[in-house]
Order: sequence, then C-alpha cells, then structure tokens
Amino acid sequence: MSAAIDKLRLVINAEGRRVDAGIYTGGAWSARETEEGDPVETLASVIRKVLDQSGSDPQDFGEWVYSGGPGSLLGLRSLAMLLSTWEVLLQPGSVQKFRFSGLVWTAREIKRQNPGKPFTLISPWRTNTWNAIVVRDDLPTEDSIQVRDGEIQLEENESLYVLGERFRATPPPKAVPIHLPSFSTLPHHLDTPGFLIETDRVEPRLSGTTEYRKWSPPPGNR
Repeated sequence: MSAAIDKLRLVINAEGRRVDAGIYTGGAWSARETEEGDPVETLASVIRKVLDQSGSDPQDFGEWVYSGGPGSLLGLRSLAMLLSTWEVLLQPGSVQKFRFSGLVWTAREIKRQNPGKPFTLISPWRTNTWNAIVVRDDLPTEDSIQVRDGEIQLEENESLYVLGERFRATPPPKAVPIHLPSFSTLPHHLDTPGFLIETDRVEPRLSGTTEYRKWSPPPGNR
C-alpha cells in the first residue's frame, strides 16, 4: 500500500484494555489520544477527543486504519459497528479501509527493538489454545499467525512473549508478559510491506471457527 502523504487517516486500536485513536497525515500525528479501560466504554469518547483536537469531522477522512485482532472481540466488534455506521450515514463508498493486527504490530516492534534475535509471540485465544507468530528473519504479517494447541515448543536461545490476558489461559512458565506497544510506535510500521491489509468492510480477523456443542444434563438430573 502506497498512501499519499497528505491523505487524512483516522487510526484506531481497540484490541486490548485500552483504546488508541489518532489522526495521521503528512507523516505525523495531528491529534492522538490513549485511554485505559474497557473499549466499549471508552471508544466513542477517545475518538471524539481526537476529532475535537484536530477540528475534523468523520467525513473528512480518506482512510480508516483499524485494529482487527486477534484480540478482545467485544472491543473489535464495537469498533467495527461504529465505523460501519459512520460509513452508511456519512461516507458511503468514499473511504478506504485498512486493517492491522495488534499481534503483528507487537511482533514487529519487538523485532525492531531486538534485531536478529529469534522469538515466538503468543496471545490467548481459547483455553490452552494460542495465536502465535514465530519470528526469524522475515517481517511478520497476518499470514504468519498460527493457532497452537497445548505446549509451545521453542528452539534453543529463542525467547517467548505472551501478549494479553484471558480467563483460564495460563501462559507457559518461560513466557514473558508484554503489552501492546505505545501508540507512538505505530508510524514505524504503518507503511512497511505487509502491515496493512485493505478490506471492503470493517471486520475483525478471526483465528478460526468457534465450535458449539449441544449441552446435555448429567444422567442424574434427567
């Protein structure tokens, strides 16, 4: 993706326990805001703050750059609902949409800070199941994300990081817990190859299909 440097871009992350929003144009932030807390509760207020700081309106943007996961589905779906509503009401057919993954962002930032060092980055998906990126020489992309069940196997001298928390997801003993990088680091990656994926609509990235089983009561309760 080669974006014109003067295009007004609304950049939003709602993957974890914070919301980041910013307006990026000409290679710099014209407004930027981060707020800790539940994305459902903070998303609208953070976006409103950056709009007020910059004097912008929703219809001014040529691009939306949005987080698509894997991450908190509640936050990601709230973001998708908000932007989809904007598109219908204010910007029908006029805005380009680009998705990025917080897992890929984190992996690229670790690699940027520690060049040449192999590592695996995981994030919890389901009980004892992980989203994983194994990083060697190439830049990680969405296509690098795998789903791993059970124990994470590492090579000698390979580091293991775990991003995020989830109930009943106990990280491996050697995993180093980390958080999403600072929002200020995102411009290092925005226009690097394979970081952004253009989409027809705003939608989270799913690790796989959730399987549901029919519940049956215990034999003694029938």
